Amino acid sequence: NAKDQDRLPNTISFSVHNVDGDAFYRRMNGIAISRGSACTSNVIEASHVLTAMGVEESLALATYRISLGKCTTRQDLNLAFENIKTAINSIRKTSLV
Repeated sequence: NAKDQDRLPNTISFSVHNVDGDAFYRRMNGIAISRGSACTSNVIEASHVLTAMGVEESLALATYRISLGKCTTRQDLNLAFENIKTAINSIRKTSLV
């Protein structure tokens, strides 16, 4: 999200289309991933910022944030991307979303 906007270089926001947000989030064991903004990460509801931007509620609920730290390695990123890809494919195979 916001690839053409000013943003923090260590923070990635992405949405997963056609995937149940709760099912995806539950599969992210071992990955420090959050929903919504840092100040509302414990709230499970669509981001008011995303909905104000016109993002559908179901997609806003399937939007996640990953922040990278100075100790994050290329291996960490590869593992995270592989886990994300596996989770998405698994959910899409078993879901009617």
